[in-house]
Amino acid sequence: MSAIAAWWADPWRKPRILAAVTIGYLLWSLLPVLIAALFSFNDGRSRTSWQGFSMRWYYGDPIRSVWHDDALQAALVQTLKLGVLVTLITVPLGVALAIGLDRWHGRLPNGANSMLLLSFVLPETLLAVALLMVVTQLVLPFTLGTTAQVIGLVTFQISYPAILVRARLATIGSQLEEAAMDLGASPLAAQRRVILPMLVPAIVASAVLVFADVIDDFVIVRYLSGDASTEPTSVKIYNTARAAPTPALNALATLMLVTALLAVAIGFFLYRWLSGRAGERESIGSFAGEA
Repeated sequence: MSAIAAWWADPWRKPRILAAVTIGYLLWSLLPVLIAALFSFNDGRSRTSWQGFSMRWYYGDPIRSVWHDDALQAALVQTLKLGVLVTLITVPLGVALAIGLDRWHGRLPNGANSMLLLSFVLPETLLAVALLMVVTQLVLPFTLGTTAQVIGLVTFQISYPAILVRARLATIGSQLEEAAMDLGASPLAAQRRVILPMLVPAIVASAVLVFADVIDDFVIVRYLSGDASTEPTSVKIYNTARAAPTPALNALATLMLVTALLAVAIGFFLYRWLSGRAGERESIGSFAGEA
């Protein structure tokens, strides 16, 4: 008992309770995902009773596997299409917005800085319903479908690159840009040859976060979907799970999970390589945008 009291009174003791809570939380969060991924390799139709290992629901079944089911393939292609399109549009817009807000001072840019945080505090359902009303009630050159989904996702995701790049700009400062202009570079050339190369790690991190978040999005893409051909995997899983799903649904979810993990891993190692070339800190915290 005295040993326990002495351990408890030691201010430099290892945080075993916090470690136990962290491990418990990770197990509680990851165990259902691992079980769902495990049953994607089930040989039978059951999603609760293990009947042997098989790749049936990936490509073995000639009708219901992901490789042969046209509906599941369309959902997978639509998800990857949205991820690529939204990333290619959002990241350049976010970088331009971050640079503009960093160079522009006054009440209006200060208000815009506050608006950037809205996507983190505004309920996604509220934004999705508002975008649905805009698309359906106003006379626009597009309707519900891929275009509406891309616009809605760009609206929701643009805060990520803007905030990450602004944090990177805060660490760079204005001295290097001013030095380049003192040496004869124009403001545009200083941005292109000095600032943008130093922003590449933040841009890579932004692209990875946006892509991973888009392929996992459900609310916005569901409200702005048109017909069944524009339903991504999240919506397809939701609609199919209410009927009589097979482990092919688990296989589809596992493929998207692997895609997201690969995107994050590739982005992180690319970030480490770029940061290592610049002699900077290489950590998960900096990759996630911590200033």
